[in-house]
Amino acid sequence: MFDQLTRMVHSGRIVRTLLLSLILIATTATEAGGPDGRSPECSNTPDGRRTVWTHLAALDGSERKNAVLDIELGAGAIAPDKANAARIAALWNNGSCDEAIEILRALEAGGLPVAVGVSWKEPVPLGAGGRGMDVRVGAPNVWAKQVSLEGAYDTYAAVVWDHPGEWGWSMNMSQDNGANWVETYHKYTTDAVLDLDTGGGTIWFVYVAYVWAGDPAVPKKSRFRLDDGTIDTEYGNGGVEDVYDAAPATVKEIGIDMTEGFFEWSTFVFALQSDGQLRFFDAFGEEWTGVTNASGGLDTASGGMLLMWGNVASYIGMDGGVYVLRLPGDPVYLAQFTGDHEHTSIDAYASGEIRYYICAVEHEYPNGQGIKHWLSVDDGESWSPAALVYPGSGEGEYMMPSVAVSGDGYAAIYQQQTGDFDQVFFTNKPDLELGEWWRDPVPINDYAVDTGTPLEIRRLIKTPGEELYAYGILYITQHPEYWFTWPLYDRSPGPGGYCHAWGYPYPAPYISNVSVGSIDHSSEMSYGGYGEHTEYSTEMEIGTEYELTVTATDTVEADECGVWIDWNRDLDSGDSYETISVSGTPGEGPYTAVIVPPGSATLGETRMRIRIARGVAPEPCGQGGEGEVEDYTIVVSAGYCAASGGCGQYISRVELAGMDNESGCDEYTNYGPIVGDLRTAAAYPMTITIGNGYDGNLGGLWIDWNRDYLFDGADETIALSPNWGPGPYKATVIPPLDAALGETRMRVRVHREVEWADPCGDEPYGEVEDYVLNIVEPVYCTAFSECDEYISRVQVGDIDNASDCPLGWFGCPDFTYLSTEVAMGTETPITITINAGEGGDRGGLWIDWNQDQDLDDAEETITLDGTPGPGPYTATITPPTDPPAELGATRMRVRVVRDHEPELCGEQDAGEVEDYTIIVVEGQECPADFDDNGVVDTADLLYLLGCWGIGCGDMDGDGDTDTVDLLALLGAWGECP
Repeated sequence: MFDQLTRMVHSGRIVRTLLLSLILIATTATEAGGPDGRSPECSNTPDGRRTVWTHLAALDGSERKNAVLDIELGAGAIAPDKANAARIAALWNNGSCDEAIEILRALEAGGLPVAVGVSWKEPVPLGAGGRGMDVRVGAPNVWAKQVSLEGAYDTYAAVVWDHPGEWGWSMNMSQDNGANWVETYHKYTTDAVLDLDTGGGTIWFVYVAYVWAGDPAVPKKSRFRLDDGTIDTEYGNGGVEDVYDAAPATVKEIGIDMTEGFFEWSTFVFALQSDGQLRFFDAFGEEWTGVTNASGGLDTASGGMLLMWGNVASYIGMDGGVYVLRLPGDPVYLAQFTGDHEHTSIDAYASGEIRYYICAVEHEYPNGQGIKHWLSVDDGESWSPAALVYPGSGEGEYMMPSVAVSGDGYAAIYQQQTGDFDQVFFTNKPDLELGEWWRDPVPINDYAVDTGTPLEIRRLIKTPGEELYAYGILYITQHPEYWFTWPLYDRSPGPGGYCHAWGYPYPAPYISNVSVGSIDHSSEMSYGGYGEHTEYSTEMEIGTEYELTVTATDTVEADECGVWIDWNRDLDSGDSYETISVSGTPGEGPYTAVIVPPGSATLGETRMRIRIARGVAPEPCGQGGEGEVEDYTIVVSAGYCAASGGCGQYISRVELAGMDNESGCDEYTNYGPIVGDLRTAAAYPMTITIGNGYDGNLGGLWIDWNRDYLFDGADETIALSPNWGPGPYKATVIPPLDAALGETRMRVRVHREVEWADPCGDEPYGEVEDYVLNIVEPVYCTAFSECDEYISRVQVGDIDNASDCPLGWFGCPDFTYLSTEVAMGTETPITITINAGEGGDRGGLWIDWNQDQDLDDAEETITLDGTPGPGPYTATITPPTDPPAELGATRMRVRVVRDHEPELCGEQDAGEVEDYTIIVVEGQECPADFDDNGVVDTADLLYLLGCWGIGCGDMDGDGDTDTVDLLALLGAWGECP
């Protein structure tokens, strides 16, 4: 990826935007709308992180044209995986986006870690009101070592680079809330350490303080212009000024901050020296402090006005204590430092004459390393300690905290080390009251994080009307293959990971009561125009109606109400069906709505957002004028109808797709933990065995293909053969091509003496069992050709498929919904007919006997007679016994190619590829021995006669039990061979 990005930058294709990192083992939520229009609710990796393909599927047509892809694979990738990765990028970058997504989805389904890098040809904004995906900061340098972040009306980042040819530090600027970054300055030094701050006033500038190995005793500061981020050459010596000379000591760490003065913002510098001195220099170059025992971990902040008031620093002393130095004043001892890393973090905020401070450090607890913080709400006179993160039993250690405070509350980011994957989390408290708890942490990064990386979080000052409490986040990621380290920028998520939303609270209408289900909550106007009431929840069953009433106070006729519910739990409310229709709006209220959870809703807790806005159409995110926003919790539950029995007869065994469940009678049982994986359009044989069965039994089988929690679809009732009698009942289960991917419900039922089995309700004689099926797409490699000649007919067993080449160019029709059984030890002939065949044509045939979805084992290539030549081609299919073929549904691929040897995968010029389903079944040495007692006798004859006309005694495979089957049984009379 680095090489590609470098070429793109030097070619001018990307000027102000570099790398948008989409995912490595993706985050907790999924995007709506896959490449085929489905909603990929369950498109997560096994550990719950978001899959890559859902990110790409969510891009619209213009975004796809604008995006340039590169693919990286994690540990375990083999040569075919790497070939697929290269093909994905090539297809996407040549415009075949849907095909690239399908191959990527198949690649991820195998469990391989995948990272996708996207660089934009034209800059792409993050969008208003919410966080975006992680965005790479600066030019494509490598080996970032340190980061620092600040925000004014634009956002600035300084990065230290630690690699030959890149040594030094760079200034980087974003003018679109962090969506795109441009490197405005690079100073080539060695072993630099730095800090930066921004400010405004009569003259606005950005200042960077740094130290470098060539002159470690003299810290320097540089000044940059706020408008374009370029260095101010009129300042100091070409934009650089020496702060002071520390010789013979050297400067280990440095911090710079700005405080508003009478006429403009003024800079103040803290410097921690190798001799233990912590020195402070004001805007006039005067030195303040008397600290002589500082060891490291310096962080600085300014939360005041009028010169140095409110300047503060945190550090670790030589005695191992955590100290806060407030100027003017003496250091305050907070606690003994017990962390693994010499690191502190501090921030400050001024409100009138009071300054609020928050300080955090790593801290050892009984279960391991967590993070402790102290808060002062009285200008640093007193400090209250509490755990920010308390590690539970077995958790990885928490490390490297960074904190920020503002009038809207205070926030923190920290790193959790969990084996090879280190995650960065964001959490915040909604206000400055001590009694509030930290919100549940939200992961903010999609990449694995470099162990011990510095983290930066800063409150971003916004233009009027934008976010009231936005935080910027900067961290360093490791490249998963080459171990490069890159700085990435993100914006903090809102409460619970959702976008921020708030209203101007005064004067304004506000939500005074919300009533739906078990929620009946009354409240006053929330602080800051936003009220998080997610502790109030109600359960909603899919397909059931619930009445919502929103009562508001101080309303007028122009006020409007909006309601959104995140049904698919992708941390947004952008899907059309997630906007709830509200009655009574605009108006003074009350406002009402009827909420019906859709069948596609993801089960579990999700967010309901309600907004009152004056004179504007309400939106789920951002500042919405005068009014208020409140959030609540909805718990979505499954809505399948109830069914039960009484055990006169019962289901004793269910066999399907690797599931083999033997059971007694429990009237009704949900075998949810037992999951069978079924591929779309593939055929799977199923057997249902009945205990205590008799001739009056009737079986039923239903599968909820569209996952609407109903069994009413035309193809959701699965035919049984036979569907009555003592059993066993047989079926062929074929998930339709448009089946919803992910887990769904299968219901199996046995009745006694009823006209037809129904999936719902109670029957006193019988039993009901529910199972979970996981519907997946096949992951076989893709193959396609141009159709100059094509396969016009395939005949094997029950398959007799005549076709043309319907797709024209790149013909690859999928006939896996057509299937036939082939028995172990039995030869089955196949004939492949070619249209417009020529002497140089060659045919290929492959069957995935071991069902490992690669078709490339030696015994899986079937030799065809008649090739090369115009066809037809013939062969005999016999499932191997050494090693034995796996029983069940598998893939057969047929190919014709002109003048080349046919290849299993990929593109070949002239020809066609067709895929079918083969069902491998056990061979039967004595097919007329229905009771398997080794003898064809009267019991078998009576069984066949009882199946007359309905198929359960079918011996010749025509789907019926008739005279032909009777004669076959009589011909086999006696002991089996």
